[in-house]
Amino acid sequence: MRVYGGIATKLNHLQSPFPLAIRLYRGRQFAQTGWGKMHNIAKIAGFFASLNIPFPAFSTHFISGLEFFGGLLLILGMASRLTGFFLAANMLVAKMVLILGALALSADRLIVRKFTVWVRP
Repeated sequence: MRVYGGIATKLNHLQSPFPLAIRLYRGRQFAQTGWGKMHNIAKIAGFFASLNIPFPAFSTHFISGLEFFGGLLLILGMASRLTGFFLAANMLVAKMVLILGALALSADRLIVRKFTVWVRP
């Protein structure tokens, strides 16, 4: 019992550094991708237009700002729950666009990672 208590006490100290490390890592990733999108607005808007995303110029500015400033807010630890919610929603929409775009490009089959899903009309 004493050993378990000692281990639990030591592991309890990692509850704060672990989310901090994840927040710093993901914040840096989002800030970096947002920065890249902010400096290539025309290319990203063209890419969004090719994916049939509505209002590609507005979407590009909005998403690049969200990722850059959201990443900075995550790094600083400010409004991290609200920022995390918006960044997660952004990634969910990106994933849906990817899946729906892949379905539209390949009506016969869709390859997702290691699995093949057959889609018949």
